[in-house]
Amino acid sequence: MRTKYDVEIGDKVVSYDFQHSDECYCEGTVFGISDFQGCPRYEIQVEKQVWLGKEVKINSEMIYPPVNGTISIFGPTEGVELI
Repeated sequence: MRTKYDVEIGDKVVSYDFQHSDECYCEGTVFGISDFQGCPRYEIQVEKQVWLGKEVKINSEMIYPPVNGTISIFGPTEGVELI
């Protein structure tokens, strides 16, 4: 059984700009997973963007957040969730 953090290509997701905050995020579809300087990243086509709790004009068609579980200075990442 998948959890909300088990994200795969083709999934609709929400990607939070700041973990554990629903004020700033993007929603979209995962189109791939790539590697950027040794860090695995989701490739997400943005369909909706929210900043400070309000929907705003999309300023980037693609975003590249770290894959859940990637170790960062704050610990394992978990900023992308299934919708």
